[in-house]
Amino acid sequence: MKTRLLCPWMLALGLMLSTLLPSPVSAQGILLSPDETRLPWPIPTPRPNPRPNLSYAIENLDLNIDIDDQIAKVQLTQVFVNHSSSTIETSFVFPLAASPSELTFLVDGKQYAGEMLTADEARKIYDSYVRKNRDPALLEWIGYGLYKTSVFPIPAGQSRTVTLKYRQLASKLFPVRNENLYELRLPMLGAKFSDRPLKQLSISLNLKTTEPTKNVYVNGYDTTITRIDEHHVRINYLKENVVPGSDFCLFYDTGEGMLKTQALSVKPVANEDGYFLLLAAPKVDVDQSEITRKSIVFVIDRSGSMSGKKIEQARQALLFCLNHLNENDLFNIIAYDTEIELFENEMQNVNEQSRESARKFVERVVDGGSTNINAALTKAVSMMPDNGNPGYVVFLTDGLPTAGETKEAAIASNVKQANAQHARIFSFGVGYDVNSRLLDRLSREHNGLSEYVRPNEDLEGAVSRFYAGIAAPVMTDVSITLIGENGQDPVVTRMYPSGKFDVFAGQQIIIAGRYRHPVSGKAIVTGLVNGQKKTFEFPITLTSDKNSRSQDAFVAQLWATRRVGELIDLIDLEGKKSELMDELVLLAKKHGIITPYTSFLADDSVQLNASLDLHRQTISESLSELSIVAGESAVNQRFAKQDLAKSINAPMSAPSGNVQYYDYKTNQQVTMESVRQLTDRTYFRKDGKWIDANLKDEQVASAKKIVAYSDDYFELASTSETVRKALSTGEAILIEVDEIVYEIVYE
Repeated sequence: MKTRLLCPWMLALGLMLSTLLPSPVSAQGILLSPDETRLPWPIPTPRPNPRPNLSYAIENLDLNIDIDDQIAKVQLTQVFVNHSSSTIETSFVFPLAASPSELTFLVDGKQYAGEMLTADEARKIYDSYVRKNRDPALLEWIGYGLYKTSVFPIPAGQSRTVTLKYRQLASKLFPVRNENLYELRLPMLGAKFSDRPLKQLSISLNLKTTEPTKNVYVNGYDTTITRIDEHHVRINYLKENVVPGSDFCLFYDTGEGMLKTQALSVKPVANEDGYFLLLAAPKVDVDQSEITRKSIVFVIDRSGSMSGKKIEQARQALLFCLNHLNENDLFNIIAYDTEIELFENEMQNVNEQSRESARKFVERVVDGGSTNINAALTKAVSMMPDNGNPGYVVFLTDGLPTAGETKEAAIASNVKQANAQHARIFSFGVGYDVNSRLLDRLSREHNGLSEYVRPNEDLEGAVSRFYAGIAAPVMTDVSITLIGENGQDPVVTRMYPSGKFDVFAGQQIIIAGRYRHPVSGKAIVTGLVNGQKKTFEFPITLTSDKNSRSQDAFVAQLWATRRVGELIDLIDLEGKKSELMDELVLLAKKHGIITPYTSFLADDSVQLNASLDLHRQTISESLSELSIVAGESAVNQRFAKQDLAKSINAPMSAPSGNVQYYDYKTNQQVTMESVRQLTDRTYFRKDGKWIDANLKDEQVASAKKIVAYSDDYFELASTSETVRKALSTGEAILIEVDEIVYEIVYE
């Protein structure tokens, strides 16, 4: 069969099409042209020799997916614009691991024919392009078949709306365990080969299942997940001016019962710890009798600095919470400035009369006076009844403690002493004039969470969304233990969230941890349901395969992200201990989790394998910024720390793989031009080469050199997806494969 060479435009059209099979998939599309043979370079990557002035871009990309149990119906619509001065005669291809069903390809509503090429036929196209153009962009796609359409024109200056429709089965993971865990993976990185970012990327997914849907997890994208009912979930994503930096990946499972857990695991190195992601979700629709009775005290700041819009938003947020209390709950309200004022002297049962009285109390709250945090919080936690039910304090402040006890350590100590019933404290810092370290300390020591609402952000919305999440506890004081089928201990360490936690109706619990020994066994979940101890057991497998799926590398990344947040929190609250700073440096190098405190590693003059003593001195200076407890910088640092520690996704890289981090000084994302995360490996650019961060100096010095585009180069590329991902960057790189270090050189 005659194959056409690749055009200079982009690899983007089929970027969102997944075969949804258990094997790895790749579905970025390519435009083929008989006249041109080049592809554009990725947007963020500067190159010394500019290519011809050819311009072709995607304006909009809309993906609609309907999943009925395991059958996914996909419709992809893209608007392509030809910015060049000549007509493009092109066909469209995209790689597939297997043929989908009912596939239809349309250009401006007109259907075009297509054919499937085998993996061997597709390989000829990929190899031909890479060898002829000396550009390895397609190496990642080796190993897949190819669907190719007939030729259609795109006139200069005009656009074409391209639509692709097909059906495919979602992958069923762990089929030997007879579990209903499914995966939908949509490779997105083809969009980086556009000459400009997408104007708009939208994803709309409807999931309907016969059995109740339990765990729903999306990696890599800040999606909105809405549970319509037990059998119906909607997922939406919308962003403008974007270049996707990672695959869109959905996991979901089904089953009966109050609680369901699933686990994903990855073990990149045989003699090192593995990483797991455990998902736990209760059923969505719960009866009133299944909701645990809670005690809750709302503590609202009414000091003079809360005047105007802030106090009004605080009132509205509190009214929302009152309107959504459960009938069996106990509650109270404390308004504080210099003095504290209680709604009632004792906790109140929720009924229409108490609600109406509480609304009137809230409407009478006016600003004025100083800020007596110590008195307000010690009173709030001391009011919790000893009835075995969970207690919560929702604490709102916009200022530093200026009345009563004002010392941070003394306030924290007093609250801990008064909290005999172990109430959880959830803090909201409003604006920049708060002691953010105090709020973090209170939340950490009392098993809660601190959030920050910056000036001009919606306080009412933040508090209302938070309360909606904790309104209906179904299981409290939850702990999880992992054991093997013969009782063997996998030695699980650094599990986040750590300690005991609560599970709420409709909430997704995402636990990341590390394990030493692989097991096939069970997860034992223990907690209180309406004050009664309950235990649930679920099968679990922690892999022993050092060649586990490269697309699951995000599991290790997510764990490392949470651990970095935890380390910064410990340093913030306990001081700059050498072992904490050393681990922060090691995680930055191993997993590419860069923060403003470790960004010095990207400096070309910094030796990666320098002693920790040298690194410790530099990081200690950066961490001194944590001594600032109030102001914009202080709030931004605590916001970033919490965002890492509570993250539900691995950090998003730039399309080239370059690592990004949040800079608290500028309140912006920063792209590290000299640090890349490619699958499960981190590379630093040193002396003009990308070097695997795990390599020692002696390994770098003795690396076996391979010339790019030689036979040895293509043989190396065939070893694994991890290697192909590294080589596809098209730059000098040192990589370890089966304990041998190779240096790719370009002549």
